[in-house]
Amino acid sequence: MDTLSETQFDVGIAEAFDLCGFGIFEVLNVRSTIATTSCVHAEVVSKAIGIPSAASYVPGMMSTKGDEMGMFERLQNVVEITLGAKFFDTLFEMEIAAFRAKFGQSFKDYDEILAQVSYVFTNSNPYLDYPRPTIHKSIDVGGIAVSFDSNRNKLPKHLDEILNLRSTNVIISFGTVVKSRYMPDEYKKSLLKMFEVMPNTTFIWKYESDDYEMIGNLSNVYLNSWLPQNALLADSRITAFVTHGGLGSTTEIAYMGKPAVMVFGICSDLGYGMCSPLMEIPMDSQNYELYQNYIGGYKYRVFGAF
Repeated sequence: MDTLSETQFDVGIAEAFDLCGFGIFEVLNVRSTIATTSCVHAEVVSKAIGIPSAASYVPGMMSTKGDEMGMFERLQNVVEITLGAKFFDTLFEMEIAAFRAKFGQSFKDYDEILAQVSYVFTNSNPYLDYPRPTIHKSIDVGGIAVSFDSNRNKLPKHLDEILNLRSTNVIISFGTVVKSRYMPDEYKKSLLKMFEVMPNTTFIWKYESDDYEMIGNLSNVYLNSWLPQNALLADSRITAFVTHGGLGSTTEIAYMGKPAVMVFGICSDLGYGMCSPLMEIPMDSQNYELYQNYIGGYKYRVFGAF
């Protein structure tokens, strides 16, 4: 902190999921601050800057319902928003207590610190998100990192060669947090069974270890510990995407116009992912034709409008 105090900062930018950054800005007397959220709209931040939650028609951050809600669904939405607010309230109060122990009991409350931010940059896109009340402080920047530039989206040679092997190519990735290598064995076997009954489809699987013994003699499966997801989705040879339904992936497939199967992994994905009826369908050979409709038949392709 002594080193930081020697510099006069014009603006401070921090992720609002954690209050520590804003506490440091307060200590350093940074006059202009910007809050960012990797999710769409965090209710605790929206409330602090004066945006109502509108729980009767706007799904909460961790909601399991869409925007068409009956009386019971609205009540459930209120409960989920309240519990989410309580979680962040408890977390932020603990962080404020740590700052007060170090810098004195007069240190501001978390809602006062958040209320004084100049702007809130959300990972939302108004064309994809639910309609909601807003104010000038809230700026939607969702999709700002999505690129259509062919130079930036140039694929590594090995991936380019893999995509040329078959006319149907599917990406499988469950994001950064949910790692495929830790997936229960029965889930892995279910996926492998699907790969086996679709030999004319290439599956590029983001898998965090080179466990090629697992895939056995399947010649249509390729494991990669990391994938250039934006570049792959921008490629016309990609047919579909099996994803955890996170906001980043959902935004990319909307921009690129790719069909996707959503397999939700964490609570926030329920609020922001686009639900797929395949969530409750076992991945086995009995459902081969159904998966063909999604993956091989282009029946559910969405055309991007950006």
